[in-house]
Amino acid sequence: MGLGILGALGGAGVGAAIMVAFTVMVGIRFPLIGTVTGALTGFGARTLFKGTDSSLGAVAAVIAIIATGGTLYALFGPFGMLTSIVSIVISAVMAWRMAS
Repeated sequence: MGLGILGALGGAGVGAAIMVAFTVMVGIRFPLIGTVTGALTGFGARTLFKGTDSSLGAVAAVIAIIATGGTLYALFGPFGMLTSIVSIVISAVMAWRMAS
C-alpha cells in the first residue's frame, strides 16, 4: 500500500505541475485541466502498487482532491477554486476509478 500511496503522490505532483505550466504558458483559465491530475494520481497509484485495490482508490481520490483543489486555489484564488468544483470532483472520480 505504501508504494501505491507514493505513486499517487508522484502522479499528483506531476499533474499539478502540468496544470501550472499549462496555465502559465497559455495564459487562459482552464480549470478542467485538473482532470489530468486525477488521471495521473490514479495511474501512479496503480502502477507502483502493481494492481488495484478499493482502499487504494479511496486514498488516491483524497490525494487528487487535495492536489487539484490546492493547485486551483493557488492559481485562481478561493473564488476560482469554488467555481471549479466540477473539475475537483471529476479529478477524484478519475483517480478512484483508475486505482480501484
